[in-house]
Amino acid sequence: MVSLRELSYLPRREFKVQGGQIGDQSSDISYNNVCRQIDDGIKEGFPDSEIVRGVLRIMKPGIFKEMLINKDDMTVTELKGFLQTHLREKNSTELFQELMCTKQDENETPQQFLYRVIGLKQRILLTSRLADTNIKYSTATVQDVFLHTVYQGFGHKHTDIRRELKPLLTNSGVTDEMILRHVMKITSEENERMKRLGSSRRQTVTNAHSAQLESDVEKTLSTKSESVESKSKQTKPDPLRELTTKVEELTRLVETMQKQNQHQLTHNGRQYSQNRTPSRRGKPYGCPSCVEQDRQDCKHCFTCGEEGHRAAGCLKRPKRQGNSIRALERDI
Repeated sequence: MVSLRELSYLPRREFKVQGGQIGDQSSDISYNNVCRQIDDGIKEGFPDSEIVRGVLRIMKPGIFKEMLINKDDMTVTELKGFLQTHLREKNSTELFQELMCTKQDENETPQQFLYRVIGLKQRILLTSRLADTNIKYSTATVQDVFLHTVYQGFGHKHTDIRRELKPLLTNSGVTDEMILRHVMKITSEENERMKRLGSSRRQTVTNAHSAQLESDVEKTLSTKSESVESKSKQTKPDPLRELTTKVEELTRLVETMQKQNQHQLTHNGRQYSQNRTPSRRGKPYGCPSCVEQDRQDCKHCFTCGEEGHRAAGCLKRPKRQGNSIRALERDI
């Protein structure tokens, strides 16, 4: 029999939540983990007040914890609702859709893919068992979708695993452990076969890789030597190159001047010929009859208009020397 005075010294049972802490911005523990431990505490006979007190112990000081402390007579159901909202846990419908559409990632091994899908299935089953869940999915429905996702979710690199798992996945009563064990067996056998057959191939790949490294090193060294030579050429002046450059510049200058002079002479000659032609052709050239007919091939005397002699020896030429200029021009 224990007295009332000694009753206070007896150790009191405390409900403790393991796995991390809950903060205002981030949390180390998931909603499903907390709910599972809360359900275990209820089965062990802990009252609601002790369970709420145990959950408050793992909360970091902040606004969320202060709000829960100030709430009077909070039940476990209300606490789960606050935790689900704060930890942003998906509802059963969202989790079920994620299970239907999930697939293996590019850098994910078959074992990791199975672990992720199994965990997603357990979250759906746990959420469906909650009292405040609107849509609840049966275990058979979740199991069928799980098996279909496992078969269809493997990537193209693991078609052999899909082929080996197909007879096993047709049985809806297969357990998660059986699937994992079968996948581990297939993976280990495939790795052993690749090691046995891939030794020569690995050696070939290694030799090719070493040859490529040697060629890359040679290219790098040649590039460095060329850059060093170019830098040395740029830093040290070459007298012969400078002299050649100057001679080329002088040659181009002389050619330019010659072209300019030749163009000027041609232009002046054209102007002289254009100015000289009208002065010579200004007067009519021929006898009066041919001049009237505008004939250019006159063979008559410019004075009398007869053939057989020229104006210089024409006996009919008057004393006035009016046609002397034309006669002289024709005789030249």
